[in-house]
Amino acid sequence: MCGFGILSSFVPTKAQLIGLQAWHIGVILSGGALIFSFVSYIAGALSNRPSHWKFAIASQVVIVASGIGLVWGNSFVALSACYWLFCVGETITYLLCFVYAARIFDPRRMGASMGAFDSAMDLSLFVGPLIAVSVFKSTGQIAPVFLIAVLPAVLAFFATVAWLPGQVQAIGLAEPPERS
Repeated sequence: MCGFGILSSFVPTKAQLIGLQAWHIGVILSGGALIFSFVSYIAGALSNRPSHWKFAIASQVVIVASGIGLVWGNSFVALSACYWLFCVGETITYLLCFVYAARIFDPRRMGASMGAFDSAMDLSLFVGPLIAVSVFKSTGQIAPVFLIAVLPAVLAFFATVAWLPGQVQAIGLAEPPERS
């Protein structure tokens, strides 16, 4: 979510820097919100499949590629496409984080555990833009901001590739939890 906080703050900034109008920014951000809603439904359905961990890995690749694309996206179409693609990857990652958390947390403390987990994710929406503002102010360039926004996805990609496939069977992530 750190990257999402950065991009949702700095995509409008980049749009202004390349001369887009307010309605362009509204279309870009509204399109991202619509994508979040639509992809959440699809990702939720896919998360019930035993191979859902592959979607976690693919979503990190999508986040990194689209974030790098934002560095060079200098038109309404390019900026929109890259941001919307980022939203696809971010939505899958966000949803799967909660799927994994729900399967790992103690069911007796699910509410408290999910609250703490969501709180940490939401805190990144605060911290990410602060880091980005500092980088933008010190460099005067927006490209490093977008590259910093994808850094968590790069780290998550390597952690997911190294950890998740083995953990799928070890902690029972391959099957949905049984509900009583």
